[in-house]
Amino acid sequence: MSLISLTALNEILPSSKFFKSQKSFIVNLSRIEGTEGNLLIMDSKRKVPVSKTLKGELIAILNKGNLL
Repeated sequence: MSLISLTALNEILPSSKFFKSQKSFIVNLSRIEGTEGNLLIMDSKRKVPVSKTLKGELIAILNKGNLL
């Protein structure tokens, strides 16, 4: 078994379905239920942080795909 960095994984995953919300998190866009400040509310009710610099980009992606 080999390890892969989150950066390398982010390059492999389809950007239309996954988003790196912060340096430590990649989220499946279809599992996002909403936002609360700088947090993403996932369908599991887990709250995942989103970087302030990426939040605008994420909101645009979610609005474009009618995901929120």
